[in-house]
Amino acid sequence: MDTFLKTAPRLHNPSSTSQVDDPPPRAARHSPAQTEPSGGAGPERVKAQLVLRAEPVNVRLIVESVARIIGGCQLDDAVRWNLFIEPFDGSLMGDSTRIQQALLGYVANAARYTERGAITIRAFPVQVDEDGVLARFEVQDTGIGIAPELLEGLFQSPGDSEASPACAEGRTRIGLATTKALATRMGGSVGVRSVPGVGSTFWFTARLGFAPRAEGADASTADSAPARERLGDRCRGRRVLLAEGDEGSRDRAAAMLREAGLEAEVVADGHQAAARALATHYDLILMDLRTSGIDGPEVARRIRTFAANQYTPIVAIAANATGYREELLLLAGITDFLPAPVQAEELYAVLLRWLRVNA
Repeated sequence: MDTFLKTAPRLHNPSSTSQVDDPPPRAARHSPAQTEPSGGAGPERVKAQLVLRAEPVNVRLIVESVARIIGGCQLDDAVRWNLFIEPFDGSLMGDSTRIQQALLGYVANAARYTERGAITIRAFPVQVDEDGVLARFEVQDTGIGIAPELLEGLFQSPGDSEASPACAEGRTRIGLATTKALATRMGGSVGVRSVPGVGSTFWFTARLGFAPRAEGADASTADSAPARERLGDRCRGRRVLLAEGDEGSRDRAAAMLREAGLEAEVVADGHQAAARALATHYDLILMDLRTSGIDGPEVARRIRTFAANQYTPIVAIAANATGYREELLLLAGITDFLPAPVQAEELYAVLLRWLRVNA
């Protein structure tokens, strides 16, 4: 995966592009003419079960992890990945898991429909006030595009209306109604612009609050220390479940975890991992995608149904993830991806990233 991470101005879209947008919640700085798609707010199960958490949100981290998860499933150099992330002032609060879930759906669709060209992910603030930030996330691809007559109703769930070409197109694209439900619940909206044969840009917004200003030492100085030292200082004693079928790899990974001051609980297969996660809360789950008994995506899917670890970060380990469709990783609830064989500094960086976010 060829990824370019930049801070750059947003691109203006041509007026000839067909688009359908939800109306924004509250006034925003950018107010183009918009048309509200018909239909409900998404699958009823999402609306009924969705409970938002208030936790630190790192926009850059979310965007990079999504690109790593989906881009890691592709080995085709014909697709270039671009990440444009504008600065967000202040420490933000929101539900990182739900934001990532919404963005993953868009990016998985872009990867599915783009054979050559580029996939670009953008994140930027569109409105800032004393209460927080309205953040906008965009995923632009150079794929097949969508015909104008299919745009209206694209975000509908199957139960919102009679079967139609737009609904059928929406169902072929992963989780559009779910993304709409998530964005709406987070105080935002969704939309799409598309030109057949040129590509599409899907976007959603989410309202994020400001975290109380922390007192104490300058964080920039502490962040210059190696990841292992920061793990020991900030995350010592945090509980990690390690599921790895290969004995040698399992022993090495467990040793790395314990050397960083973490409590490592080790299992050898997917059945054991699911059983432990049912009864015990962990701060992070580190799991080989190819665990015996049950494979990694199925284990992750089951864990997401357990109250104890519904929001626990799940980091997948695999030498090659191309054996899995990105849709499966997305729907299973995989949070991040780590290549095998696991290297110490890469492991510590991923652990620090997610243990800090979910502190």
